[in-house]
Parts: sequence; structure tokens; C-alpha cells
Amino acid sequence: MPSINPEAKEKIQVFSATGETSKGIRDRINLQSDKRILGGQIRVALYSEKMAKRGLGSIVDTLYRDSSISSHSKIELTQVSPPIFDIHIRLNARILELTLPLKLENARLMKIMEHALEEELRKELQKVVHKLQDLNVDPAGFGIVYRSNRRGKANMTQAEWRKMFKEATFRFHIKSTIIRNGVMD
Repeated sequence: MPSINPEAKEKIQVFSATGETSKGIRDRINLQSDKRILGGQIRVALYSEKMAKRGLGSIVDTLYRDSSISSHSKIELTQVSPPIFDIHIRLNARILELTLPLKLENARLMKIMEHALEEELRKELQKVVHKLQDLNVDPAGFGIVYRSNRRGKANMTQAEWRKMFKEATFRFHIKSTIIRNGVMD
């Protein structure tokens, strides 16, 4: 089995396919590749705007339940009416460039930078969620999490969920760690 270094400067291969299910798409991609593609190897999955408007819940659910895909995020439903979601994200970031003369060995400075990164990411994620609520689309599959945590809600209609989704609250809990390496001016 070959060892894959995620930081290696090797050629990146891009595969594209269309299908009715994520498994069907993966099967078609496997026909294009000389190596078997597994769910855990998927780095980016792109979907058309047309498809997203129809709903990606079942596809996101398939990826979410795939045990071969590692995740650094966790979604919890902490209140059901109206729904409150706690989204926990663990993030490792690298400093690639630094134009200011900062002493990165200063632990206090690193904590300040990590906190600033967490706050900025939290603000941006809130903007994204509000936009999704305005558009009344749930591509992240929060409805699936809601239905799986609510007894008797497995048969909830999309219209019922969309009404609740507009009123849902999302709380982001972000923990970042900055890895100090890269180019410093």
C-alpha cells in the first residue's frame, strides 16, 4: 500500500463524474482511475447550484455516515423546538507568510492569533448559515441531524423542516491551533 504524504508536491488528479447517487458517482470515478477511490480520499465534492436548490440532504447524509471519511467537525442538536445546533470544529492552521515582525515563539501572541482566527471563522460561518436560511436551503444536512435526534420526526416533510430551519439557531464552537512554519519576511 503506497504511503501518501498530504504535503507532497506531487501531481494532483481531478476526477469528475455525474450520477444519481454519491456511490454511483464514486463507481464512475473508479472507472477513470488506475487506483481505487474511497470516500475517505475525497478532498472536495462540488455540486451544481441547480442540484443544491433541489436539496443535497441525502448526499450529505451518505458522506456524513461514511466511516472512511475522517471529520474534524461535529454537529449536535441541543434543543429541538426551536432547534439549536452546536457545531464543534477543530482546526489546525499554518502560517504560510508573515509580513509583520512578530515573534511566533511568544505563546501569548499565538493564543491571541488563534482566538482572532476562531472569531473570524465564527463570524463567516454565521454569515453562511444566515444566507442558507434566507435562501431556504439546507446543503449541510441539518434537517437530517434534526430528524435523527427527534423520535417520531423521521417522516417530517421538507416543507415542515424548511419552516423550522428558518428559525433554527446555530452556535459554532471553534478550537484552532496555529502551526508555526512557512515564509517570514
